[in-house]
Amino acid sequence: MEHGLEEKVGTSGQKEFSFPANVKQMGNIDKRLKIYIEDYVYTYIYQYAKTGGSKEKLMVLVGNHTYINDCDVVIVSGAIQGKYSVEENGTQVFTDESWLYINEQMRKYFDGMVIIGWCHVQPEFGIFMMARDEVFHKKCFKNSYQVFCTLDPMERQECFYTYNEDMSSLRPVKGYFIYYDKNEQMQDYMLENSISKPKEPVEEDVDAETMEVLGEKPEQSPDRIDAATRIRKVLNSKEEIKQKSKSGRNAAIATVTGAMCAAFLFMSVSMIKNMDRIQTLEKELGDVKYSYENLNSQIENTAAQVFAVKVQEEKAAEEEKKKNEETEKPADEQDRQLKPDYEIGGIYTIKYGDTLWGICNDFYGSPEMLTSVMEINGITDVDMLFAGERIVLPQKAEEN
Repeated sequence: MEHGLEEKVGTSGQKEFSFPANVKQMGNIDKRLKIYIEDYVYTYIYQYAKTGGSKEKLMVLVGNHTYINDCDVVIVSGAIQGKYSVEENGTQVFTDESWLYINEQMRKYFDGMVIIGWCHVQPEFGIFMMARDEVFHKKCFKNSYQVFCTLDPMERQECFYTYNEDMSSLRPVKGYFIYYDKNEQMQDYMLENSISKPKEPVEEDVDAETMEVLGEKPEQSPDRIDAATRIRKVLNSKEEIKQKSKSGRNAAIATVTGAMCAAFLFMSVSMIKNMDRIQTLEKELGDVKYSYENLNSQIENTAAQVFAVKVQEEKAAEEEKKKNEETEKPADEQDRQLKPDYEIGGIYTIKYGDTLWGICNDFYGSPEMLTSVMEINGITDVDMLFAGERIVLPQKAEEN
């Protein structure tokens, strides 16, 4: 709800402009256009739309407008029937007689107002804007503040459209406001253009206070009293619908809440049971883990013992082999006979990485005996040495 905007501002075509008070927002706020439509006008549009059944209808929206803080503001204070419209190419269009009737009604009931836009009633078609409606709007409603409204009375939906920034096409308006006022001008038009009149006068005592609330004055004609009564019934009916809708929503919320509580309770019980199962499973997994660790430890101990025995056996075998090598003559010594000119100076066991050059240098102090060592050991390739092989190192000639 918005309240209290009573200041008056200037507007094109009008000496002064008044913001309505007591309004209700419908949809979101549009930053470039704010539409205020009076409740009698809103109700009358739907009443008129429903009288045609599935037939399309046209209406003209009238009121005032202004431009404040880079925003168009329009007040829809009246709606005029698009009488004498005809169907062309599958859609309703205004005729010259329609415009004559509209201008006459504006002078009679809405003097001082301007045409704010128009409305196309399209039952069972939704609130989509047809291309021909946009073309017609651009042709006949060229002011930036003039709006177009599509309305489907069967679905009870409506949508306002306005120009985009460069006025090249129409865009939907995000929302609008409904305001409540006496609106005597619209009431007079509704009385004169009553959509449905009672067959017999309604004998109902309407007090002065009720008539004042409805925008009527005491001592009016029976037709005027009847119109006020119908308007009041419409308002009461709308309030009852709101209350029923609110009660329905509350019941639905209560049902959903109960269902959610039941589901939560069921989930809680299930979670408790699952927790017990999880704890049991964790205990069983712990036992399995303990058994596995014990088994693994036993396997490791057994493997260590087996490995130790094997190492000891290999070590004993190695020692036995060394003893046998020390007591027996190497096979290579049998194949390599010393020449008579040489005496044995020593026997050397080749280690990994040894070279004849290095062995001679270490034993003799120089590699000069390299050739003699190769000859006495039958070595033809200086690089053909094998770790573990034993060679004879002869004495130097001067030592003989």
